[in-house]
Amino acid sequence: AVLVLAVVLHNAAGLALGATRVEGTVQLAAPTERAGLPQSSDVLIESAALVCPGQQRVGTLGMRDVAGAVQVAAGAAPEAALVGLPAPGTGAGTSPGRVSLRASTGSALVSTGRRFEAVSAPVENDEFVLVRGEGALAPGVVATQSWLLTADDDRGLALTPCLEPSADVWLLGGGGGPSRTERVVMTNPGDNAVSVRLEVFGAEGPIDTSDRAAVSIPPQSRISLSLDALAP
Repeated sequence: AVLVLAVVLHNAAGLALGATRVEGTVQLAAPTERAGLPQSSDVLIESAALVCPGQQRVGTLGMRDVAGAVQVAAGAAPEAALVGLPAPGTGAGTSPGRVSLRASTGSALVSTGRRFEAVSAPVENDEFVLVRGEGALAPGVVATQSWLLTADDDRGLALTPCLEPSADVWLLGGGGGPSRTERVVMTNPGDNAVSVRLEVFGAEGPIDTSDRAAVSIPPQSRISLSLDALAP
C-alpha cells in the first residue's frame, strides 16, 4: 500500500541495547554519507505516478466546506532535461508514452501522447487525482494543482505540487493566529487500506495527540482532518 500525506508523519524505528557489554565495532556514517546503502545506478523508468489532493477545503469533519475552482495540470519533461536517455520512440522496446489524469474512482479524465502538450482537468467534491506517466513520457513527469476562490471572505489562490506516494512525510505547519485554521489531507491511492499515525511537534518538542492521531484510510480514498483538533 502506498499513500501521500499532507501532514507531519513519522515512522520511528529503534534499536534496543541491553546492559550487557558486547565486544565488537560499529560503523558510523560520515556527515556526507549514508551507511549500508548501495551505490546509485542508472535505470530506465517505464512508469511514474503522482497524486494531487483535490479540494483541500472540502470534506473535513467539523469544518465548513469551502469549495474553490480546482484545476490539475500535468505534462512530460522536455527532452533537454533527460540527459543520457534514449530519444522518445527510438530505444529498443521503448513505447511512445502517455501522460494521463485519472479520478480517484479510476475513470480517465484526459490524456496526451505528446511531450510538449500539457493536460488539465477540474476536480470536484473530495476526490483526488492520480497522474500517470508511461513509456517515454514517464521520466520527469510533473503535475500541479491550483485552487481559486474569488467570492466571500475565503477568497484566494493556492498552488499545490502533486507528489509521489510516500510512507513517511514531514511538513511544517502554519501559524496560530486568530481565525486561522489548518487541514491535514491524507490520500491513499493504493488498493489496500492503510493505517496512519500523525505526530505533531511544537517549539518545545512533541505535542500529545493521544488517540486522535491514529486513522485508517480506505483504498482509493482520502481523509481530511483539522490540525487544531489533533493539537489545539
